Amino acid sequence: MMDICAQLNSFARKNALVESSSDDELLRCLENQRQIYAKSADTSEEANNLAEIKSQYDQHLSKAMGYRYNVEDVPKLVEQLYKLPMRGQDVKNIVDAEEKVRLILIEEARKPKQIIKMISGAISFLPKKFSVPRNK
Repeated sequence: MMDICAQLNSFARKNALVESSSDDELLRCLENQRQIYAKSADTSEEANNLAEIKSQYDQHLSKAMGYRYNVEDVPKLVEQLYKLPMRGQDVKNIVDAEEKVRLILIEEARKPKQIIKMISGAISFLPKKFSVPRNK
């Protein structure tokens, strides 16, 4: 999973229209969690585990940044992510749910335009004395 995420992140960084900071969000989150766990002696093992995960991801990201990914690589990487035995199906379900919501929002956003178009069309049938003056 780390390797695929690093590759997708590398593609996104290299192809973003606006360059963001060089900080990786996943690395930042891992470090924040590690620091929280490191504050307590009871969770020092978790802090060490997060440090190891962060180190591994950073290595994958450094390697991925050395390659040039193209648009055709992205769907293949996403499919690889979905096929992972642990959490692959969960990732797919989340992405599918987000896509459904996005499509619903797009459809809902079109409705006011349809209503305005219908009202505009109805106004054209009004007698001249009720017509709305138009700017010239």
